[in-house]
Amino acid sequence: MALKLPLWPQLRLILFACWILVSGTLWAHPYHQSLLELEIDNTGTQLQGALKLLPEDFDSIRKFTRIEDYLQKNLRIGLDGKALPMTVEGTDRSPKANWVFLSWPLPSVNCSAAHKLTISNRLLFEVNDHFVNTVVWREGSGKNRQAKAHNLTPDQPTLNLDLAALYPACGDNNKRPATEKQ
Repeated sequence: MALKLPLWPQLRLILFACWILVSGTLWAHPYHQSLLELEIDNTGTQLQGALKLLPEDFDSIRKFTRIEDYLQKNLRIGLDGKALPMTVEGTDRSPKANWVFLSWPLPSVNCSAAHKLTISNRLLFEVNDHFVNTVVWREGSGKNRQAKAHNLTPDQPTLNLDLAALYPACGDNNKRPATEKQ
């Protein structure tokens, strides 16, 4: 014969188990991550980026230097081995997330040639060695356009991409981007 407990002790046991789970989550190490979304503008002349940082991470940067100076040093994009100059277009701050809007000028691209885009993102690695910088971009065109993502860590802070894959026009039967002279 099974021992049956009254409802209240069972409920207390369930509430105690939930309290243990929740309190363990509250004491857990906070998660730190940046998100960099990259896209080529409609004219094909700029690579545009939107960088999302948590407010506490944004503030930890501002304690030591200007955001623009820190980004110039720790977020670099190059094309075929040559660094592209970055421009900070603006910021949007809120209690939940801070966005920094960036751009890099692009030369015209020949879809049939390989152009290596190198992204080096070392943001906040010196503050937290568990920090993850995620890069998101879209490849292809039309209905075949797919989002891709890659996490950059202190062990692997650099990502190489084929620049032509980011141009929507390059995905359509090797059409050339509008910026390229035929």
